[in-house]
Amino acid sequence: ALRTAAYYNRLHMAQLLHDSGTVDAQTGRSQETALTAAASRGHEAVARLLLENGADEIITVRGTALHAASAGGHDAVVRSVIESGADVNARGERYGTPLQAASAEGGHDAVVLLLLDNGADINAEGGPYGTALGAASLMGHDATVRLLTERGADVNALDEKYGTPLQTALTQGHVAIIRLLMVHG
Repeated sequence: ALRTAAYYNRLHMAQLLHDSGTVDAQTGRSQETALTAAASRGHEAVARLLLENGADEIITVRGTALHAASAGGHDAVVRSVIESGADVNARGERYGTPLQAASAEGGHDAVVLLLLDNGADINAEGGPYGTALGAASLMGHDATVRLLTERGADVNALDEKYGTPLQTALTQGHVAIIRLLMVHG
């Protein structure tokens, strides 16, 4: 019930359920906790309520609430989750790290900067994309590639599946990214 209230951004219902003793520990079929449901949809007030009342950053198959908020580009929720003490380098199966999630989904450069400014490892490896730069290169997010290279991402990082970010961009035909990476490589 708490997850449903969080999913639909029902702050008053979430407060009522919390006050009655409902906890945020079950993920069910959706593989989402109430916190992850709120975070993935950008429901900042509900996420903050859950965080202020002790919601845990549970790692599910999909990752954590920070992964979900990062993938969705919800910078206010990302900020709240980080301020609550979340691990900015937590690993999840779907994306790897929250930075990789923001980089893969693209257009979330404010989130990328927020994560980097709060200690995210720019060259962390894992998940299906290798690194954040590999994710942005594969998905064609040239502004994110530019940002990551300017902040010191390793342009020669090697991923087992795609190779280097340059090789990744070549396989997808992302010309602007190929040019960017050639300048930095």
